[in-house]
Amino acid sequence: PYVDAEKKVIAIAESKADIRTVTEFDIYHGESTYYGLLGKSSQGEKLAVIMSPDSGVVDIYKQADGISKSVAKKAAKAYGAKEISYVHLGKYGKTPIWEVKSGTQYYLVDFISGQVIKVEGL
Repeated sequence: PYVDAEKKVIAIAESKADIRTVTEFDIYHGESTYYGLLGKSSQGEKLAVIMSPDSGVVDIYKQADGISKSVAKKAAKAYGAKEISYVHLGKYGKTPIWEVKSGTQYYLVDFISGQVIKVEGL
């Protein structure tokens, strides 16, 4: 299922966002499931694509307009995250986010502002 989802999202990103090189693919499982993809367009522009498999809605962001994965990790650590398991691109409501997992905690970091908007977990 993961590989099928990745192929489907890459095909959509190629047609809707002119993505030619994929650097990362994630599946985010929050209130809803989202597929997140980082890549470059044919013009060399770095883009982030977030897609809802349920609605088919595709959101396209310039990576330069958001924060990087490493900045999201730093934001989570400032909130008390220790060892980080992973960082996934997704959406929380209408907000594009990085989900940073540390232990049993999930830190939702706003992709645009870099602010931690929610901490979930045990």
